[in-house]
Amino acid sequence: MTMLKASRKDLGKPPFLSVGTHWYKQILTALAFGLWGTTSLLASSPQPQDIPVALDLLADRTAVTQGGVIRLGVRFQIAPAWHIYWKNPGESGFATKIEWDLGEITTSSVETVYPVPVVFRGAGGVISYGYAGETLLFVTVRDVTLRPEAKNVKVRARVRWLMCREDECRDARKSLEMELPVGEAQPANREIFERFASLVPVEGIPENVRVDTTITSSGLTAELRAEVPPKTFGIVREDSGEARGLYFFPNPVKGWIVDTPKLVGKVSEVATKVGRLKVFAEQPTVSIQARRTSSTTSGPVEISGVLVQQFVKEDRTLTPVEIREFSLTAGK
Repeated sequence: MTMLKASRKDLGKPPFLSVGTHWYKQILTALAFGLWGTTSLLASSPQPQDIPVALDLLADRTAVTQGGVIRLGVRFQIAPAWHIYWKNPGESGFATKIEWDLGEITTSSVETVYPVPVVFRGAGGVISYGYAGETLLFVTVRDVTLRPEAKNVKVRARVRWLMCREDECRDARKSLEMELPVGEAQPANREIFERFASLVPVEGIPENVRVDTTITSSGLTAELRAEVPPKTFGIVREDSGEARGLYFFPNPVKGWIVDTPKLVGKVSEVATKVGRLKVFAEQPTVSIQARRTSSTTSGPVEISGVLVQQFVKEDRTLTPVEIREFSLTAGK
């Protein structure tokens, strides 16, 4: 495991869960020159006391059933003041990745599901996306097909992640494995799988959002205009305790650079059942810029990502968080 540190003189006084711009440049330099070292943390080995992220491999069934469905996930338990990164890390860090080996389950591929992240604002205005506290990245295997002779299924997950706090980042790898019997199954780990499944986006543009796109010489500009629904005080402006603020998290798109979204709108402060919150009292706009990389010279312009919004109702309670994923394509 490699550790790089930035002094407080370099960083200034960064806020909670931040990564400074000076530190960000060190990360990029280390990656560019191949100097970023890693240490494999074997699942069978004791978790070192100074590792701020603990990992577990979980299943939502007690066994694997022919023709059935099973979810498999890696749980990250993250120490206070540390965070890890989403599939698009934003302006700093790199994505948390999992390579799956499903053993006796014959399937061409599975895709890791990432629950919606939160925004970390670092020194110098650096914006990154990721997780703090606890998260679960998982896959769902449907219509399970097993080799005829299978009696047990050994599942392996090879995980790589970057964990950061205000003045330090660590790159790590860990291999996890578990063995499940083949046969009739009962539910397992239901609470954690359902909790994080509820944070997975639903496809489609929200009904209260209007999208305008403009082709530019370098790519695409998109504006998402969110109408404030009737009988509400507004749309939550920023994360605060139990509330989730309006935000668009761009997915990584090969050949394109999507800049950090900008939010514009009139903000007021409202007393709610969970405390005072800043809200957009009128129609806010989320502005997004997508630019071609030097290797992308033609083809359609695409922006893809996850839009999060939550409303304050007339009785001063909050609506459930709405999480939608969609893509916008323009040009030929």
